[in-house]
Amino acid sequence: MQIREALLTVSNYNRPGSKRVRTAAVACHYIGNPGTSAQANRNWFESLSKTHETKASAHYIIGLDGEIIQMVPEEEISWCTNSANSYTISIEACHPGSTGEFTDATYAAYVELCADICDRWDLDPLNGGLIRHYDVTRKVCPKWFVDHPDAWEQFKRDVATAMQREPGWQKGTEGRWWYRYEDGTYPANKWLLINHHWYLFNKDGYMCTGWHRWDGKVCDPADGAGDWYFLDNTSAGPLEGACWHTRDNGAQEIWYIE
Repeated sequence: MQIREALLTVSNYNRPGSKRVRTAAVACHYIGNPGTSAQANRNWFESLSKTHETKASAHYIIGLDGEIIQMVPEEEISWCTNSANSYTISIEACHPGSTGEFTDATYAAYVELCADICDRWDLDPLNGGLIRHYDVTRKVCPKWFVDHPDAWEQFKRDVATAMQREPGWQKGTEGRWWYRYEDGTYPANKWLLINHHWYLFNKDGYMCTGWHRWDGKVCDPADGAGDWYFLDNTSAGPLEGACWHTRDNGAQEIWYIE
């Protein structure tokens, strides 16, 4: 990953120069100006020191070809995420169209940069280490990740995978569990035998608890087909998510596979 440093002039309109007291998250944004380049937007942020048009900046901006420009040192505040400015490192990203969807190159650089920051600042991308501008102010930013929550969840997982964390159980958003394979991928719409117990993972890759249907291919199919299964729902229990079954005498228990 190559980062070109082009720091903004210190002024109260783009780079106040004050230090942040802590770093609790990376704040993700989109530039909102389709088709524009990272350099052009960096130059606009720089111009604010003279025009005083508004107060705006970010620590980094990612271009359409995946180029990364650093505009504000990470230890300083940027004018980007409103009330979260004091505890976040902010990233703006360019996009080709009005939907806000990023190019493959931009997306890959976004993942790599977030993984690097999270690793250095000891942030967990799956547990508050990554936030959207939307999560702070309800502004639709970054638009693609607000309009497509599944894409946002996938992005966070991709960042976690890029951090090369150990395989095994991972605790994700809102305390939900998922399982990482050695290669960084995860099971979805699938049963998996782990430590002598069967676990069911939904279409998003999260471990199921409570009653769920399985039709042989899909967890909780839209047509309501399939058989019901009960997955242990003891919150924080040692076998949370493990499948139950009925013994020959009718008693129910957590299923143990030799």
